[in-house]
Amino acid sequence: MKTDLEQTPQTNELRISAPRQCKAAVFERPNAGLVIRDIPIPTVLEPDAVLCRVRMSTLCGSDLHTVFGRRPEPAPSVLGHEIVGEIVEHRTEDLRDFNGVALSKGGPAVIATDLDPSRLQMARQFGADHCFAVEDYEPAELVRRIREACPDGRLSVAFEACGATEAADVAMEALDVAGRYLLAGPVTPNSLLRIDANQVIRKVLTIAGVHNYGPGHLQGALEFLQAHHTAYPFDAVVGRVFPLARINDAIQEAASGKYTRMGIRP
Repeated sequence: MKTDLEQTPQTNELRISAPRQCKAAVFERPNAGLVIRDIPIPTVLEPDAVLCRVRMSTLCGSDLHTVFGRRPEPAPSVLGHEIVGEIVEHRTEDLRDFNGVALSKGGPAVIATDLDPSRLQMARQFGADHCFAVEDYEPAELVRRIREACPDGRLSVAFEACGATEAADVAMEALDVAGRYLLAGPVTPNSLLRIDANQVIRKVLTIAGVHNYGPGHLQGALEFLQAHHTAYPFDAVVGRVFPLARINDAIQEAASGKYTRMGIRP
């Protein structure tokens, strides 16, 4: 997309001579699939705004919850928040290239639990020290195995990203005194946790939700990718890539759970 810039003296706005429309998959109502629509492209950039060309996007589980009516969202709207894009124009004096070197983030030991063997295999490929298939153990045995896998026998942080609230039972039992339990997966209404308050009080546990991210988090992620893109199989995370015109086929494929992520290209 070629763009030409023009500064308007009256408003000091940056006007763009570019294609007037682009294609977007629009969520209009639950359980009806997404509809490809022509969406107007802004012709005026406000201060600190950027115009991006989308190169690829992936489908998050939260998008599936919305499409299938499990999570209410305004309609019509354009879903998606896992996007790789190219900045084609901007109106900011502080546009920086996110370069740098990052150390691999992690603690003394990383332990992964899941029901899906393929996801546990991917966890191993990304450096997990221990992987446990939940269905292979009774809860008490799983807690014991998790604690034994910790170098000092103490689990300090549990991070839930699967959306299964029943995972809280094992996490709360396995955590040591002053442990932290972070939740990111249960993003549909009525995702109720069954928590033993006695565990929270006697262990002085901290429970916190994690939602969205700031520019600093994105910068850290890019630095991590730059430093470690050859060390881990990031390309394996995206199982298949569909064109935008087949967005609904991609949604059905994503709902099967066969792949960690489905890719969408314009």
